[in-house]
Amino acid sequence: NYLRDGEVELPVKRESVIELLKEAQYYCIENLINTIEQHLASPKQDTLRQMSSILIVQCPKMKQQLLDNTTKPVVVLTMNRYNNVFSYTPNSHDNLMRSIECLEKYSLMFTNSVLFIKDVGAKSEQNEICEWAFYYRSYKLKSIDCIAIHYSSEKRLIKVE
Repeated sequence: NYLRDGEVELPVKRESVIELLKEAQYYCIENLINTIEQHLASPKQDTLRQMSSILIVQCPKMKQQLLDNTTKPVVVLTMNRYNNVFSYTPNSHDNLMRSIECLEKYSLMFTNSVLFIKDVGAKSEQNEICEWAFYYRSYKLKSIDCIAIHYSSEKRLIKVE
């Protein structure tokens, strides 16, 4: 397309950009060579585009503002280890860590198309221990509790799996 309109959308992978530079040098297309060299000289911008971001919120108002001001789908992972009403089992910490790893993995995979939020609000603001919630245009589509709560025969003993 560059020969037709003088514009080029450079590939994301650095190796592909270098291949394109070699082709431009072979065909002596000076303006394209300059554009590619400028792009390669600023790797920080290229790296920033590929970085994921997970916004961490602590208050419901901030979360609601983010939900109201985006057109992207939103994934919220709510974490509340401050809820001391429950007794945690040895597996509960591992399950929480798996949820955090999933959030990080998905934020890398869908960084440009989905907004990721980690809600670590104060203990008085939420009852969830670990919950995934999915929003679109401020509307909650679905929520999934990722921690199982086991009630024992004693009413005082409640364990989180």
